[in-house]
Amino acid sequence: MKQPLARLFPATAGLSCCLLIAACGSGGSEGPGGNTGGPASQAPEPTPPAPEFVVRGELFSFETGMIANADINVWVQTSDFGFSYWRANGPLQSDGLGLFEAQVPESDIFVLAVNEDFVQPCAVRSKVTQDIEVRIEMLRKSSLQVTNAPRPQLSSEPSVTGTIYESTSNGRRVVTGANLSAQDPLETGLATTRSDLSGGFYLCNLPKDTYIDVRKAGFDPVLVGPVGGTEPLVLEIELVREHEPCRYC
Repeated sequence: MKQPLARLFPATAGLSCCLLIAACGSGGSEGPGGNTGGPASQAPEPTPPAPEFVVRGELFSFETGMIANADINVWVQTSDFGFSYWRANGPLQSDGLGLFEAQVPESDIFVLAVNEDFVQPCAVRSKVTQDIEVRIEMLRKSSLQVTNAPRPQLSSEPSVTGTIYESTSNGRRVVTGANLSAQDPLETGLATTRSDLSGGFYLCNLPKDTYIDVRKAGFDPVLVGPVGGTEPLVLEIELVREHEPCRYC
């Protein structure tokens, strides 16, 4: 399991914080949107429980309509076992109509869609005790290339918002176009977004103990957290340019 590289110390419990302690680091991924299993082992992997129910989903953008041929990963968490649908059953993609279907056991699921032109700012999670339908809203990356970028129309609280910035000799400067990936402690991808022209970002519906991986070319990657839970949170995340001293390492 990837060890957390930074921890959050909120200034006001549950509502906002001023400075997010940041650290330099990096990590790998496997499958769409992050790690799809635990650490490498020589022992045989356990067999996932037999599927009982059908998860039917639609992937769309209010701006462009249905999104075809996107990678879909479903993290399936039963009472005593968790596994990636992608790893257990092979690649899953939305079809030409933006639809997909997965068969899973009784469980709690997270669904992450990956497409090079879109982000998924809000985690999609659901309890599966019968056949269900889920909707995944994505935003075009190009729509975030503005000040005060739009938020998903299906967004819900709690949210995690804030600003990505760097400290320069001329003072603080916002960092635009930074890629943010929300993930659990096992690096399972939950949501994605990108900072807009004001350095702002928006994520929502994140579970407790979520970590946010922040990356942009020319800067050291940063992992911050834990965040998420039941209250909205406002963060200020500092990036440090490569080859410069990292004050928190």
